[in-house]
Amino acid sequence: IAASDASIQAAVHLLLEADMPIVVTGGMMGRFPETVDTLMRLAETMGLPVIPGSISAHGSKTMNLPTTHPMFLGYDLDAYLDQVDLVFVIDQPMVEVPSHVRSIFLDWGANFTPLDTPVDVRIHGCSNLVLTQITDTITQLLKIKVDAKQRVQNRFDTLKVEHEQLIQTWKTEAQAAKTKKPIDLIWLGYVLSQIKTRNTVICGRYGGNGYQFMKGLTFI
Repeated sequence: IAASDASIQAAVHLLLEADMPIVVTGGMMGRFPETVDTLMRLAETMGLPVIPGSISAHGSKTMNLPTTHPMFLGYDLDAYLDQVDLVFVIDQPMVEVPSHVRSIFLDWGANFTPLDTPVDVRIHGCSNLVLTQITDTITQLLKIKVDAKQRVQNRFDTLKVEHEQLIQTWKTEAQAAKTKKPIDLIWLGYVLSQIKTRNTVICGRYGGNGYQFMKGLTFI
């Protein structure tokens, strides 16, 4: 299901007007591999930080963004909620957005994001189609909106540095945990990343320690 022109225009308007938007994706967004490529293109075009996947009890079923991508900012949305003015939620249930922060919710059915959830723009559609619609529209608009394009570039440059610092911090934490007993999950994830291949499937049930495990993992 593609989205209506009206909903695409409304979403694009909010994304271009926001000073600090952020994307939160659900565990199933990457069910279509091409959606991952489109999200990467949107993030690069917009200087748009992404919190990919879910480490809740529902788990993250697919990779939604490479952890090596400069717009990857980890898995903790709460750490950024006091900085952002727009949250773009894609295929992800149970995201609580503060009332003073604008929001766009994209999913394929009202049973996924309840209809009584306060939302500025709600898009009913399949993310692999809708993200392409949004990205193509923004790409064309940035060709004529010079001020917006410069603001986007500045945001991208700032967030790229933040991404590099985050990855280095996680690497340092993993190496510091190398000799811990029992095995620390961040070190386990770090070691798995050194030996896994592109065809490796990782299945984990790690209780409330999923965040620690995911920090050690690299997905490309």
